[in-house]
Amino acid sequence: ISACLVGSEMCIRDRCRPGTHEPLRLASVPGSDGSAQEVLVGVHSGERFPVRDGIPLLLDESKVSGFNQRYQGFYNRIAGLYDASIKLFAYLAGGGEEHFRGEYLRELEVQDGDRVVEVSIGTGANLHYLPVKATYFGLDLSWGMLKRCQRNLKRWQLEAELILGNAEELPLRDESFDTVFHVGGINAFNDRAKAICEMTRVARAG
Repeated sequence: ISACLVGSEMCIRDRCRPGTHEPLRLASVPGSDGSAQEVLVGVHSGERFPVRDGIPLLLDESKVSGFNQRYQGFYNRIAGLYDASIKLFAYLAGGGEEHFRGEYLRELEVQDGDRVVEVSIGTGANLHYLPVKATYFGLDLSWGMLKRCQRNLKRWQLEAELILGNAEELPLRDESFDTVFHVGGINAFNDRAKAICEMTRVARAG
C-alpha cells in the first residue's frame, strides 16, 4: 500500500472511506492470534478497514444488495474459469485475446508515468496489454476475482494496487487518476449512473 509519513502517521495517498471520502491512515493493530495486522483507519471517525493479503477491504458487505450481491457471488464462483472462458470467446470471435482487448485499450492512450485505475478489474487481464511504466490500481467487488488478479500479476511480473470496493462508492480521492476505465460489468450494477459519476469524480480534470 503506497503511503507517506506525516508526523507519526502513515497517510494513505489515494484511498479514502467509501461514501464520505474521509482520509485514511495506515495502522498496525493486534490480530486475534496476537500478531500485528495492518488496517486502514479513518482519521476522524476512527473506523477500521482490514487489509487482507495486501488488499484493503474498503467495502461494507452489509450494503451489497440486489444485482451487486448476485453478481458478486457469481464472479466469486467462476473466478478460476474466467480467463479461460474469455480466451475461448476471443478466439471464436477472431483475432485472439490481444486483438480483442487491444481494440478498446488503444482508445485510452495510456502514457508512461500515468496513474490509471480500472474499475471492476476482474482478473487483471487488461493490464497485461497496457504500458508497463504506468502506475496501476484496480478495484473489484469480487474477492475471488481480485485473488485471481493478484496471482496473474505475479505471474506476469506486473504491479498494481488492488482494492475490494464498490464502483458506486469508490474509496478513492477526487481527481486522483489520469485514466479511469471500466469494461463490461456496468450492465450488472445496481446504479449505473452513480458508478459513472464516481468514475468521473476520481479522474483528473481534462
